[in-house]
Amino acid sequence: MESRLFDHSPFLPSIVECAKSKQCFNDFLYCLTDVYYQTDMAGTILTISPSCKIHLGYLPEEMIGKKMADFYFNPEERAKIVEQFIANQGKIARVEAILKHKDGSQVWASTDACIRFNDQGVPQIVEGISRNISEQKDLEAQLRKEIVSRRMITQVLCHDLATPINNILGLVDLGPEFVAQHLGLLVKSANVGKDLIGIVQHLHHFDETSELPVSKVSLEEVLESLKTSFQNRLSAKNLTLHVESAHDLFVKAERVTLEHSVIANFLTNAIKFSERGSAIWLSAKKETNNICVAVRDQGIGMSKTMQSDLFDLSKKTSRLGTANEAGTGWGMKLAQFFVKKYGGEIVVESKSKKDDPQHSGTLIKAFIPAFVGE
Repeated sequence: MESRLFDHSPFLPSIVECAKSKQCFNDFLYCLTDVYYQTDMAGTILTISPSCKIHLGYLPEEMIGKKMADFYFNPEERAKIVEQFIANQGKIARVEAILKHKDGSQVWASTDACIRFNDQGVPQIVEGISRNISEQKDLEAQLRKEIVSRRMITQVLCHDLATPINNILGLVDLGPEFVAQHLGLLVKSANVGKDLIGIVQHLHHFDETSELPVSKVSLEEVLESLKTSFQNRLSAKNLTLHVESAHDLFVKAERVTLEHSVIANFLTNAIKFSERGSAIWLSAKKETNNICVAVRDQGIGMSKTMQSDLFDLSKKTSRLGTANEAGTGWGMKLAQFFVKKYGGEIVVESKSKKDDPQHSGTLIKAFIPAFVGE
């Protein structure tokens, strides 16, 4: 509904005619489901329809005489709308803003309005209709979340399946004799890929309500497996991996995602951002009710901004490695997702080479609940 509703027409009374009959105007206001309002040119509310109680929780008398900006969730948005009035010769259409409900909650509104001028062309009042579009905005937010969820599923398949596939291809490149000697490793890598696909199929929706089956996982077995599977990539950059003993350390997690979506991601980043000939440390130790799994490198590190964006799904954090290795920027986001599913958390400490050339590097720690019981 637009402000031209009040223009002269053979079917509707004009504003002036309605002003002569207060009852006519009030009847019109009470019929509205959207919010009709008038303000003076300073933004003071002169008239507002009773429907404001439905949408904003205020009675008309609680709003009349106050500044419209007082009811904006972000008062500076009112100034932006005034700028649009000026830019559009006194009219705005479907301008969205967040208003403040009486209970403090946010209400999204879409407004059509125009400036009314007197016979001398001097602006007198602003007149408009605002529609509550909060439900529409909620649906849009859910849709965006669903898009991100689907994107994450794709990234799990693309990102994490790359590890077992690269392992298989690396072994095949070494020749038939080597393949025959390490057939078990080939089979293991193929089964890892199959298991990863199974995890994705289990998680129909990647959101906070999805459940992940967890059980007792031996960190000693996981770390030894990773040490073997990363051997070729470490050798390619002449990197040394120090793996500390994780004997008798068990966590409450899901084995496939812990190994290939969490710790493998930590190692992949450490290798990617390490200089040739440097070292990487992989360790696990008990800390209160958790096991801390840590990967530390002597690489180029991260800036403070990159660290703060590391787990933000809306921020892109991919960059080239020290040997121009490409990445998706999703590795740490996926790791964070799964660690949270186990009931744990990830902590990152890093110094960039630019800020501290002598002590650069990154330490990533995953605190995962220790398995209690048999």
